[in-house]
Amino acid sequence: MAIIFGGTSGLGEATAKAKAFANEGAKVVVTGHDEVAALLFRSQIALVVANMIVNHKKSPLLN
Repeated sequence: MAIIFGGTSGLGEATAKAKAFANEGAKVVVTGHDEVAALLFRSQIALVVANMIVNHKKSPLLN
């Protein structure tokens, strides 16, 4: 399993990392605060990485 924190900023780097981890057979989890960027990231990589979770929800502990 690979967890990419802050994946909604620096989308190119996060995308490259997610692809690399997925190619090695890892399940990939990407987190970030930006909902629009998270949805964009998911749409860009969904065709390449089938086993991935993208989460943009902010924890109430961070408020």
